[in-house]
Amino acid sequence: MVCCISIGKLNKNIFYPIAAGIIKFNFKLLLPHTNLINHPLILSVCSSLGMSLSLFLLIIYKWRSRSKLNKNKTKTDNNKNDAPTKKKTLEIELEYNSQYEEIPTGKYKFIFLSSILDFIVTILVYCFCINLKLNLWMFDILFICMFSHVILKSKLYKHQYLCLMIIVLLGIIINIDLYFYHNEFKTDVIEVIIKYFSEIIFSLGIVLNKFTIEKKFASPYDICFYQGIMNLVLYIICLIIFKDIDDFFSYWNELNNIEVYLFLILMIIQFIFNLFIFITLKNFTECHVLIIIVIAEMEPFCKDFVYHNFNSIIIISEFICILFILLIFNEIIEINCCGLQKNTKNNIIKRAQIELEMSIKGFDEQSQRSQSDVESLCEERKTDITNKFRISE
Repeated sequence: MVCCISIGKLNKNIFYPIAAGIIKFNFKLLLPHTNLINHPLILSVCSSLGMSLSLFLLIIYKWRSRSKLNKNKTKTDNNKNDAPTKKKTLEIELEYNSQYEEIPTGKYKFIFLSSILDFIVTILVYCFCINLKLNLWMFDILFICMFSHVILKSKLYKHQYLCLMIIVLLGIIINIDLYFYHNEFKTDVIEVIIKYFSEIIFSLGIVLNKFTIEKKFASPYDICFYQGIMNLVLYIICLIIFKDIDDFFSYWNELNNIEVYLFLILMIIQFIFNLFIFITLKNFTECHVLIIIVIAEMEPFCKDFVYHNFNSIIIISEFICILFILLIFNEIIEINCCGLQKNTKNNIIKRAQIELEMSIKGFDEQSQRSQSDVESLCEERKTDITNKFRISE
């Protein structure tokens, strides 16, 4: 008897989205204990500086890639005097290597575009809807799927459509519960529209980053470093021009040794968090990023629960339900009923392997039949020749 729920094909890299969610969870716990919570642009500068730390990892990555490429070229040069039969293979290999060097040059415009999108999202949230208590992030899965279909040509299957509907429904229920949870739930329509728009831009940025990694061969270190540098410049310009949003000198006057240490800790946390997002995009689908968001967004309700606000149990339970459905959507957990398991990646691979084995088996049987036909034909020919020889005698 097949179990209704099973674990899909696990990858050790699943550590990255889970760890990123826990890191962001702790970041949100630590942030209220710093003055950065009142200085959004300086907080963004802190995050950008953290992302820029990936320069060291980028240098190591480039050095290792170049060493590997030089080693392959050396091996190719040593094989130039080999047999002529290998000439075509070597030409193809050289052509591939030269194309591999040329393709990544187109990645920078996409990194720049995703940096601008990230900057716009930050400004919109901090300037217009920082106090909005509505949770609209659960609708990101809709936008990410739509952009993935257009940009990455990805396709959804039956189990994913069902998960999509459940996640959106649970998102609506959570927002209804938040109305009673906060008692006062005043929302401005303009704030909601801006927040909704920012979620669309955020989702587009995620898909663009996935496109840059998958199609333009950018590494997670590339994106993390260049986005960090570009956003750092943009936030510094904003600090200089828009003093109404944030005031650097007021933060400077509040600085002390503890605040400096907290700034450095948050900078390192943001570096690891953002890098893990890009590593997640490299190893998994763009929808795996939502696992990070769900884990991080539980922070205020878990904190309230610790302080004996037991009303948060309902919302935490709903978050756990969303996380469980996300695991099904991303095929980390499989539902083996109603045909929902048919088009999971794991089962598609299994079917492909079975078809391949059947094709090989059919080919072998055909080869055996052909061989037996040849042997019988030879035997018949041998008999005919023998008979003719006897007649002639």
